Amino acid sequence: MIKENEKVGLHDCRTNSIQYNNSVMIFEFPEGYYLLNGKEPKHTGKAEMKCHILDEVIDGISVYIYRKMPSGKVIREDWSDNFVTAV
Repeated sequence: MIKENEKVGLHDCRTNSIQYNNSVMIFEFPEGYYLLNGKEPKHTGKAEMKCHILDEVIDGISVYIYRKMPSGKVIREDWSDNFVTAV
């Protein structure tokens, strides 16, 4: 469990589902993610991460969505400002 004031980085993780219900944001990672706590990296395998939102203001979060266009080009969209509304 990640405690308040701890930082989490999900760099290069791919989620297939993001849900927001009753102040809980849920990310599903079919390929899992790596835990890096100053020790050997540990791969979780298929995983789900639940983030309990303490108030209506979510700050300090950066969200970039990568989309592959029909041309094959990948573009990055910044969803940080509208993330909860979009979810």
